[in-house]
Order: sequence, then C-alpha cells, then structure tokens
Amino acid sequence: MPVGTSARGTLYAKQRLVVCGLPLLHRVFGALGGVRITIEAREGTQAEPGDVLATLDGEARALLAGERLALNFLQHLAGIATLTRACVERVQGTRLVVRDTRKTVPGLRLLAKYAVRMGGGTNHRLALDDAVLIKDNHLVLRGGRVADAVRAARAAEPGLALEVECRTLAEVEEAVAVDRPARRGRPPGGGTGAARGLGRHRHRAAPGGGRDGRRLRRHGHADPLGARRRPEPQARAPPMTPRERIVAWLRASAAPLSGEELARRLGCSRAAVWKHVAALRGLGYRIEARHAQGYALASAPDRLGPAELAPHLVGRWRDVRWLAETDSTQRVARELAREGAAEGTVVIAEAQSAGRGRLGRTWHSPRGVNLYCSIVLRPALPPAAVPQVALVAGVAVAAALAETAGCSPRIKWPNDVLVDGRKVAGVLTEMEAEVERVQHVILGIGVNLNAAQRAFPPELRDRATSLFLATGRKVDRAAVTGRLLAALEARYGRFLEGGFEAVRPEWESYSCLTGTDVRVASPDGEVAGRVLGLDADGALRVARPDGTSTRIIAGEVTLRV
Repeated sequence: MPVGTSARGTLYAKQRLVVCGLPLLHRVFGALGGVRITIEAREGTQAEPGDVLATLDGEARALLAGERLALNFLQHLAGIATLTRACVERVQGTRLVVRDTRKTVPGLRLLAKYAVRMGGGTNHRLALDDAVLIKDNHLVLRGGRVADAVRAARAAEPGLALEVECRTLAEVEEAVAVDRPARRGRPPGGGTGAARGLGRHRHRAAPGGGRDGRRLRRHGHADPLGARRRPEPQARAPPMTPRERIVAWLRASAAPLSGEELARRLGCSRAAVWKHVAALRGLGYRIEARHAQGYALASAPDRLGPAELAPHLVGRWRDVRWLAETDSTQRVARELAREGAAEGTVVIAEAQSAGRGRLGRTWHSPRGVNLYCSIVLRPALPPAAVPQVALVAGVAVAAALAETAGCSPRIKWPNDVLVDGRKVAGVLTEMEAEVERVQHVILGIGVNLNAAQRAFPPELRDRATSLFLATGRKVDRAAVTGRLLAALEARYGRFLEGGFEAVRPEWESYSCLTGTDVRVASPDGEVAGRVLGLDADGALRVARPDGTSTRIIAGEVTLRV
C-alpha cells in the first residue's frame, strides 16, 4: 500500500447487538495517527443488522493496521453487553438485578464491567459482605439444578441476600422462576442470582454499580470509557430480513430514499438493493422509483410481518417470528420454547394447514385475512393454575376487539370470544411442566378479522363470524394485532402480580353467561343450571335447580333456550 493513500472504512453491525466499545476506536487509531473517526451509534443502544456504527477516514495503512485490534475489542465488548441485555430483559419487572462477577480476563476487567453496564447490568462489588453465594461447585452438589440450590439456601439463611452464579440464560430463568413465589412478603435484602461472567442478580444492589452507588472505579481511577449511568433496558425489536428493513425504512421516511442510501444502511451493493426491491414488488409492495430521488413506498399488501407490525408494537413483546404458512403456530412456538426462546416471543402465520383449537378441533385458517399466532410464556405458576392464563387471554382479546367501532365482544366461558352470538376468536393453551413447575406455556390465539362468509366451511357459517362480517368494514390487521399483544401483555402482568382476582372483574364485564341458563358437558357429567359467575380461580359457578351450586373446572357450555 503506497504511503499517503487515503481510504474510508465503515463499521456495520452484522447481527442484532447492543452497541459497546466504540470510544475505543479513538484509543486504537489515535495511537496510529492519521485517522478521523465519526461515531454513528450511541453506546448501550440496540443495533440491527446493517446499521452503521462508525465511519473512519484517513491514511489507508493506519486503517489496515488497527482494523483487527479494534474489531476484536468491539466484538468482545458488544458480545458481553448483548448477552447481559438478554438477562436484564428476562428479569424485567422483578426485584432482581444483573451483576457481573469478579472473574474476568486479566487486563480487561474494567472493560468487561463497562460492557455489563452498557447491557443494562450493574457491577459486582470489589469486596465481600454478608450474603449467601451459590457458585458452580455448589450447584454440582445439588445435581446441577439451580432451583434446588436456591431453595436450600433460602431455607438455611432466610435473612441474607442470595446470589447465584449462572452460566446460561436458562439458568437465570430457573433462578427467577423458583424465587418469584417467595418474593412476596420477604423483607428487602433477599435476592436471587446472576450470570457467571455476565452478572449477578441481587436485590440489595445499589443502582449505580458499586455498593455506595458511585461510578465504576478501581484503585482510584475512573472507568476508562467514562461511563456515567446504566442505560435503561431496551425493548426487543422484531428481527427483520433486509427486505423487511427496506419496507420499514421507506414507510418511515418522509422523502424517497436513494438506492445508494439503502445500500449503505444494509451494507450491500446497489445491485443487491435493486434485487430486494424487485422481490418486494413481486410480493405486492408498490415501490415507486422516482427519477433523481430514489425509492418511495406507494402501498403495501395486507401482511403481518415485522415491518408491518413495528409501528403498532408498544410493549416489550416485540420478537415476532413471521411465517407465510405453517402447519401450526403452536408447534413452531413449542419448538422455539424448547430451544430457550424468551417469554413474549410471538409466532404469526398468514395461513395454517393444520391449525388447532380447543378439545382437538381444527381451526380453519384461510390465508391473509385473519390472525393466527402463538406466544411463548414462562409463568412462575404451578401447573394447576395454567388454565387461568387462557381466561386472561380471553379478556385481552375482548378488550382489543372492543376498540373496533361497531364491535361489542362477549366472552363465553372459558375463553371463546363472540360477536353477535357467533365465535370470532378462540384461545388455546398448552404447557410443558414438571410436577410442581411450569417450564413454558404456549398460548395460541386465533381471531377472524377480514374473512368473508365464503372463507368459512359451510358447517361453520352459522356459528362463526369475523370483524368484517360484523361491522361491514375491513380492519387493519397489523393495528388489531398490535392492540391485542399490548392488551395481553398488560393483563398477563397484572395476573402474575395479583393472581386471577386482578383480572376477574374485567372478565365478568365481558361475560355473556352470567345470569343465563346453561348446560355444561364436563368430565364429571352434564350439569344444568344458572351461571352465577366465576370463582376466584376461574372455575364456573353454576346454581342447580335444587338450590345447590357447583364449580365447573372444565367443560363445554351451551345455552338453554
């Protein structure tokens, strides 16, 4: 490379990550000289594939000499920050705190601690205090089960803070699940534990990092990257393909975007952008190419992909896995849950070939007109309480549909949602559990949105409906889906905090059964009587003609005419 040759380098994110370590570019290339650095991303924020993190202009030899060292630092620190963020999001809403441990690579301790802070965690103390610490060798003595070790420590020292060193996010989730039921009524100072090499969860943590809340320091020297505060945890955004990202950028832009600009954002060639645009046009997106200006999105097909849903997602459940078609979203979500998918992961399909409803029935799933989704949940509940999740979901669906003009939804126990006496939505829950512990719940929701009457099989046309049939207007499927997910996340959170009693009044307000005469086909036989309402655990209370009453845990309800 001839001396004096100028060059420009652009640093892109290759995958979703938490930005961390960019100030080190000034340290690395400052020692070499001749390079001007422009930081394009803020430390602690989440970057998507193709996002520009920094640009470097200057002497080509200096760029090449420092490139590998700079990338090694950034990959290492962004990896710590990204994994820390996953742990922080998992314990969001609890009193648990993610801390790093004291075991870091020699010479990189302060940088690793900085990365933990950028991921939303806090820093471990530099000294010991009164607490119970469960280390990996202690877990071995308990057969490797975090839950057993936490229970034993709680029983032995109930008054002390508790820390657990975890290697994986799955172990963090296990610690959270076993500790959550014990949190109510416990005095401050008890807590459960964190991630080895990532962090510790402790209730007694100071918000600023050290025990006294001061900025991160060691041997009297300030953090070399100048950390001032721990960033707030970021909501997960839906993963997008390059084509979906193009759609999202064009939708958000007030002016056309040039092929050069899209290529810069994606980190690809203009020819690759042209191919993406051509493919999107083939999928029904009307993308105009305006002379000397760029691309503009004129219209989009009715679709429920991440790009279409992004403007309507307001909660923390933003990890949407979209499928053009599948046999069953329940199966896909169950496989994701077994692989460790986080709570709130949503699977949506435009069509299902083997959709399922309650009691083994088929859920008719025509393409591109309704909502078919399954959501991964990880509630800290005994298996016997899981049916209440379906009741909570029924309330959320009814509340979301009630925002549609001209729609007055009602709930038929346990979780069918009706409009004008016909079924418009249904809920299905499936779980995997041990004797006393739920591993995960797959919550399936199907809502008939824009289906015309001919879309239903003849045998369903007098019993099923859609929002389109009920109101005479087609609805924005993405907007309804966003409202439903927000309604569900809010009510599910209230349910976890206060039990079903926190949701029961709203369920009763939507009930179409209270005060009516019904027949219930239950596993214990048929029961006839008048519905009194729901019990505190979600059981249906029915008054018999002889003056006695009974509780129905499961069954099929029909109205007596």
